[in-house]
Amino acid sequence: MMISIPDGNLPPALRQIDPNALFPRGDAAEALTKAGLPCSPKTLATLACRGNGPPYSRFGRVSVYRGEDLVSWAIRRMSRPARTACEHKARAGSQLQSIEAR
Repeated sequence: MMISIPDGNLPPALRQIDPNALFPRGDAAEALTKAGLPCSPKTLATLACRGNGPPYSRFGRVSVYRGEDLVSWAIRRMSRPARTACEHKARAGSQLQSIEAR
């Protein structure tokens, strides 16, 4: 599922990731880290195994990520801005309750 984000609404740090480029896993982790979103190649590999990482393709034995997919995935993982840690905890608690209610 791709989300379309107008370039003007994209966080400035993520604008430096070329949406049309292909990044091998190590370069994808480096691009996210340079954008201020710390991520390691091992984390991306683990997320790929669990199915909750960014979409990727295979070129032979190499996993490659499109820049657009990295940015979309990173934005979906970010929480909404909050003024206090309590706001984040309250949101996390309400999300957990809604998952448990299913």
